[in-house]
Amino acid sequence: MASIGALKSSLAKRALRHILRWASGHPEICLHDPKAGERPEVRLGLPHQVQLGGLALFLEIENMRQYKRWRSARAALEQVRRGECGPLDPIGWLAQHAGENDVLYDVGANVGIFTTLACAVAPGIRVLSFEPEPNSFLQLCRLIRRNGLNAIPYPFAISDGIWVDRFFVNRNFEAGLSQHQFGRTVDYAGNDFVPDFAFGAAAFPVDVLVQDHGLPAPTIVKIDVDGLEPRVIAGMEKVIDAGTIHTLIVEVCDAETGRKLADHLGGKRYRCPVPESEFRPEGSFDLYFRHETAIGD
Repeated sequence: MASIGALKSSLAKRALRHILRWASGHPEICLHDPKAGERPEVRLGLPHQVQLGGLALFLEIENMRQYKRWRSARAALEQVRRGECGPLDPIGWLAQHAGENDVLYDVGANVGIFTTLACAVAPGIRVLSFEPEPNSFLQLCRLIRRNGLNAIPYPFAISDGIWVDRFFVNRNFEAGLSQHQFGRTVDYAGNDFVPDFAFGAAAFPVDVLVQDHGLPAPTIVKIDVDGLEPRVIAGMEKVIDAGTIHTLIVEVCDAETGRKLADHLGGKRYRCPVPESEFRPEGSFDLYFRHETAIGD
């Protein structure tokens, strides 16, 4: 006969399962919102399932920022499948150009949304996901492991040299957030910020990873590192010059940075199909570049 203690434990577990099942279906009610300044002492990781293309994903989400990003990714992918993507849509570019023989470098992978999108639109693609922020990196690892994605996560930053420096957390120290900085306390818009936390981190150039450490050369590179994109580009000049990359997707912090990047990559035979008239006058946006030999494929 079961003891009272064992019965209580069993009932508690069943109640917890019911609570989590209910909470996973009501994330808007249960999750905190970092953008609203909410910083709970105890964070709840909710199980959540989402269909992303042909992938049925099991996720663990901790805040509304993550939930909204996954919801936006699903909506964007559905829009692409309807042929409704706009000129500044990185998911549309990915769906158009990624293939099963490609190697994607996801630089600034965060919790793995772009990594997952790549696996959804191009089954068989190999992804190397780089993310130095430990909370987001843990979520990234769980995502890849639980869903069997063909991706390898790396817990360091990508830059123009081999560096050991501090990684400064802007705002909250939790998974799925952005605007953090490596080696500086100035955000992508040039504004100083007081870090919420700082920890030691390392950075490597893509050229060193490929030439000295045997990582496969990328054929697609996505870069989203909150204003440090030029340093990432500077650290992969040899790989860019080799012409093995057919598609580059880069977030730029403003139109002027976009023009400078287009001029620089244009000298290396990469063309931006997005006309300057489509560049956003203010704020960050994504651009993509195709190697001359790949245009028309």
